[in-house]
Amino acid sequence: LTSIPRDLPTIDLAVKVSRHQVAQHVYETSCVGDRVRIRVGGNFVYHREEASTSEKQVKRILLIAGGVGINPLFGMMRQIHSDVLLSAKAENVSYRVALLYSASCEEELLFMPELRDLSNEFPHNFQNFFTITRPTRDDTSTCLGEGSNSKKRTVDMHRGRITPDLLQKSMEWLNRDNTALNSHHDVDVKQAIAQDDGDPVRDGKGADAVYICGPPGMAENYLSQLCSRDDCFKVDNADVHFEQWW
Repeated sequence: LTSIPRDLPTIDLAVKVSRHQVAQHVYETSCVGDRVRIRVGGNFVYHREEASTSEKQVKRILLIAGGVGINPLFGMMRQIHSDVLLSAKAENVSYRVALLYSASCEEELLFMPELRDLSNEFPHNFQNFFTITRPTRDDTSTCLGEGSNSKKRTVDMHRGRITPDLLQKSMEWLNRDNTALNSHHDVDVKQAIAQDDGDPVRDGKGADAVYICGPPGMAENYLSQLCSRDDCFKVDNADVHFEQWW
């Protein structure tokens, strides 16, 4: 599901061609005009943040997607984008969203134009980190190596899986103040999270909510990294949400 409540009564589904029984039915059997029955359930849901005080608050949200796991997270980003545009409904809440998105090749990275548009339109609110695990000759974006910080890039593309270093980069971005968001200097994420100098971003937590959707084992892997007592990310187990469709 990639649509948001304001799209109703229309809903958008992104279905990948596969041998899965439902997906196969969509592509090989169903026709325009067919009637379908929809069952809704689960608790992998984004809830709009409400301001708890009259002071300005920054809600930091980390999204981690693997393959077609981007679908529900893209819908969440669209809803947050809608909340940013309709800021009068949340005038005391500002959103900062970092997306870590991994796929086998660039062709498998869904919604790339829309994701780029979000980060270009609201650079202080949205940042994308893309990784491809098996790049092909047709992949046109320049992949960044370790330590690369080109100022001309519009796509932050990396080779390999989502690593602890990339997790840290996303946390650094989430915990930068607005004056540093356009800077390419590194930020000490441990220091940024630990500081308490009146900046609403720095409250001792690395992220207010984390949503993970991907293949088997992905959620458990990043849950252990984000919530490890020995790590610097400072994320509570209760703030990590993930969906499994198998």
